[in-house]
Amino acid sequence: MKPGAFFADGRSAHLSIRTLWAAAIELEAAIAIWRLPHSSNFHLLIDFSTPCEAEPLDIQDGTAGFVVSPFIDPGSRQTLLLRPQFHITFQQDGSNIISANEAPAAFWDALGRCTNQPQTNLKTYPGKQPDVKPGTDKAHFLNVVNEALKRIAHNELEKVIIARTLQVPLAGKSDLLGLLQHLDNQQPDALVSLIALPGLGSWMGASPELLAGIDREGQFRTISLAGTRAYPMDAPLSEAVWNQKEIEEQAMVSRFIVAQFKSLRLHKFWESGPRSVRAGSVIHLKTEYHVDMQAVHQPALGNAMLRLLHPTWD
Repeated sequence: MKPGAFFADGRSAHLSIRTLWAAAIELEAAIAIWRLPHSSNFHLLIDFSTPCEAEPLDIQDGTAGFVVSPFIDPGSRQTLLLRPQFHITFQQDGSNIISANEAPAAFWDALGRCTNQPQTNLKTYPGKQPDVKPGTDKAHFLNVVNEALKRIAHNELEKVIIARTLQVPLAGKSDLLGLLQHLDNQQPDALVSLIALPGLGSWMGASPELLAGIDREGQFRTISLAGTRAYPMDAPLSEAVWNQKEIEEQAMVSRFIVAQFKSLRLHKFWESGPRSVRAGSVIHLKTEYHVDMQAVHQPALGNAMLRLLHPTWD
């Protein structure tokens, strides 16, 4: 993460991710920082709207922004689109690309104050604490596992992933941007992100998965990524060996994607894989799919597949 310089209203300001973060938090603005897979460039976006607007997600209308959505969100009614009222790209060579057409004057004032102050332990937005009594979370989790086993025994489920929240207190003041940089170093093959929303909290994560994407040539893309195992960082992927269970897990996701294509009467698509791919200290099996939306005469395929593939959309 290299700082750069730029001029605004005739004033020179030395920019860094830390300075911009501090200014955004001072104004209680929404902020997203991310790095795309296999990229060396970081993006930082600030949306000064209060609150951010919740709206149905449309990935084909050309609107720029960063989308944040809860996992369970029927109809995307709680999906937030962070608009790039301020957007900067920190490039590998140390230069910056800046767009700030909608940044208010108060932001430049806050940026000036933060530039002249040391930014070490940065503030962020706290999230809502879950109302969970000690012991009840584990008991609930075990009940869910037992229920899943019963449904599997009755052939009602083929595969289920069960998760629970693990609360870990952070000792002292945590350096979120330092953690983000550490995650960047550990996960070069993933989308790495840090998001802070006033009143809703802050999230950091890394994901190697692509749910749905459309490039400028009208190519729709998605992937099936499943089958997971630990793998030494220095071992070549060509030597990875998969067992039948892991192969079937990945094939199950691939069959689901193909079934969604067929439900849209789409039979012409490109498929490649499965192959081994790395995600930090683990590897997965990955199959890639892409469709030329114009060639198959389905210009709305992107949004249709997004709704079909999202696990908790409806």
